Amino acid sequence: MNRRHLTEESTGRTSRISPFHRPNILALATISALTCLSERAHAQNRLEEIVVTASRRDSTIQDTPYNISALSGDQITRSGVNDFGDLLRLVPGAAFLDQGARVGGNNPNIILRGINANAMIGSFDFPNVAVAPVSVYLNETPVFFPIMLKDLERVEVLRGPQGTLYGSGSVGGTLKLLTRRPETDQFTAEIRGGAYGTSSSDEGSYEASTTINAPLGDNLALRVNLATESVGGFIDAANRYRLDDSGAAVPADPSDPVNSLPVVDTVEDISDTSTDSARFALRYQPTDKIDAVISYIYQRDESDGRQIQNPFVGSRKDYVEYHATPEPYSRDVDLVSLEVDVDFGFATMTSATSYYENESDQSVDYSDFWVATTEAYYYSAFPRVISPERSITNDTGFIQELRIRSNSDGKFDWLIGGFYSDIESDVLSLYTLPGAAAWNELPRAAGDPPPYAFANNVDLNTLFDRSLTIQDIAIFGELTYHITDNWQVTVGARAFETDFEQDLVEALPHCGYYCASDGVDPNGSIFLNVNESESDQVFKANTSYNFSDNLMIYGTVVEGYRRGGANIALLNHPFFPDPPELLTFKPDLADNYEVGVKGIVNEAIQYTVAAFYIDWQDPQIDSFTPFGNPAVVNAEGARTQGLEVEMSGRLSDSLRFNLGYSYTSAELTEDFDAPDGSQGKSGDALPGVPEHTASVALDYVHSLASDSLSDVSFHLNGYYRSATDSSFEGIRFFPIDAFSIWNASATFNSKDQRWALTAFVDNISNELGITGGIPETRNGPIGQFYFVTRPRSFGLRATYRFE
Repeated sequence: MNRRHLTEESTGRTSRISPFHRPNILALATISALTCLSERAHAQNRLEEIVVTASRRDSTIQDTPYNISALSGDQITRSGVNDFGDLLRLVPGAAFLDQGARVGGNNPNIILRGINANAMIGSFDFPNVAVAPVSVYLNETPVFFPIMLKDLERVEVLRGPQGTLYGSGSVGGTLKLLTRRPETDQFTAEIRGGAYGTSSSDEGSYEASTTINAPLGDNLALRVNLATESVGGFIDAANRYRLDDSGAAVPADPSDPVNSLPVVDTVEDISDTSTDSARFALRYQPTDKIDAVISYIYQRDESDGRQIQNPFVGSRKDYVEYHATPEPYSRDVDLVSLEVDVDFGFATMTSATSYYENESDQSVDYSDFWVATTEAYYYSAFPRVISPERSITNDTGFIQELRIRSNSDGKFDWLIGGFYSDIESDVLSLYTLPGAAAWNELPRAAGDPPPYAFANNVDLNTLFDRSLTIQDIAIFGELTYHITDNWQVTVGARAFETDFEQDLVEALPHCGYYCASDGVDPNGSIFLNVNESESDQVFKANTSYNFSDNLMIYGTVVEGYRRGGANIALLNHPFFPDPPELLTFKPDLADNYEVGVKGIVNEAIQYTVAAFYIDWQDPQIDSFTPFGNPAVVNAEGARTQGLEVEMSGRLSDSLRFNLGYSYTSAELTEDFDAPDGSQGKSGDALPGVPEHTASVALDYVHSLASDSLSDVSFHLNGYYRSATDSSFEGIRFFPIDAFSIWNASATFNSKDQRWALTAFVDNISNELGITGGIPETRNGPIGQFYFVTRPRSFGLRATYRFE
């Protein structure tokens, strides 16, 4: 990819124009457009009102005095959402690294309000060292895994820092996924199925699910959701080494195993994935004052490869990659939770208790990385070098939150709460060189390359075993004073303490006792223990004024934070010691300043316009130590600012719409140098942050004069993001082009509303939609890769309901 794509002329960026100039013009145009739209909208076309709980109280989007979006479960179904990528393309202002179903560990890779300083290279499936900048909640549990998006009540998107109510990891915002609760008033059941094909794939895809809501008495109900999905691959592996039973590459010339190159095959459609999910929820309401839900969620994901491509070598075709070894992936998640609400009259207490286990087993091919970085002096002799890295992870967490909120309608509203979490994250990684030990022992002829000078002649290159324990405890609260019926002021605070401990063993068998921290261990083991504690406070101030029930202005100043942590820094390595300052990294803080206006026009069109400025202090950046281990470093500072516009509503009884636009200017405010050689200069754009994003959704219902059909519903939704950079200057840098994705569907609904049949096409224009990757400068010409969006897909979905 050519650096010339980054010139100001080609990106359309002009540094001499104020970053708020064009957005302010847009805001004025939006308000003018609303006036025109209101003349077309009729008062009888009432808005669909979605109840949200962003403020830890039941409210509406219009009554919540900061910028929040909400997607109802019906809207998610109409849009054909199938994974997190589909979901986030419905969210105005959201950007993300699209890894398909293979989003691993604690790494959602979501960007809100430009809060991201990491290179868009993915996380190689295992958990990041740092907490993600956008926190994700599944009901009341702060945990991320790519849950199957079935039977959802709604999704809430809270933009900007949410430190007082949502704690660590909410410097960019919070995403809340809320599943439907059991209902005691009616038995219902629904079965769904679908099948589709994808361009560039010879494999079909299918999905099937069922949801049952069963009352078990006047105050007890059970809800069950079972789902399975098989998604066909569309990436071909054109450089796949044929392996023997031991995992070593098979020589093309068996008569010359010392010098022979490997047998190379092409394997088609390697990026296939499958998911099985089960969700059970039991709701008990012994009185009208007590509401308890106990839930269990299980999900298993499997994948044979990543959705990446390398069009710059070999056939130079899209949807082809050149990694030498398979990259299988599997994950099992178990989550148990208990949520209890007790109404005392003057106040309501909410207790949320949860425990989860998230286990994964995955492989990533590092063969070309090793060759590209060490070929000149080490691995060049072995003609069949492969280096698969296998990681086994096990994350467990216990979380307890207790909140009490006032119920009175007086001058004051209050909320107080406490939070505790105990998280343990274990990672075992094995970097191997299959066949190297056997090749070392082969007899040589004159002129043959000599064997490696391994201290231990084994195929294990590096063993990496890390155990990280994190305990968080916090108290928080908010107090609202209603100065008048229309004017309120809210203040909030959160005080927290985090303790973390890391135990690390890294073994280097090829180096032997030369690399051992004690100078004796034959496996070259290096030991590291870090035990740290940190505490701090964050604050919030908010005010809003209602000119009427349908017009509000608001202003917010709020802080967000992420905890610090420990790196994998080998301070006592005899040859490549890491500097002591890499042992730990600091928390980062974000101060958010926001003003906005919200309104409803003719009870038919709802809008929000918000401007924000975020001062990001000590931003955390994923990097690598000089020895090559993943690490987090703190830059000095960054800032983001922008404008967000969102509108939704009905233009007639048959036509409804959702529109969103976001302008974001995100850049460093001070220079920094990372240990892996990447550099950032003051004024550099933050990686992965588009300056412009936009989303649109249209739904039109056409009534049918039929004995069996009620209507046909047409749906169209689109998403656009402007060009970005993959990282700051350095070996991971490449430009990422702008792109747009459009999806469409038509749904036939039966007269009795029991069944529906949908025909759909996703990614109509077959966009590549590159969102990140690793360039040639980092991994060499064959090892480079780029994450792509799933190509054009088309198929059918059917639903049948029982009552």
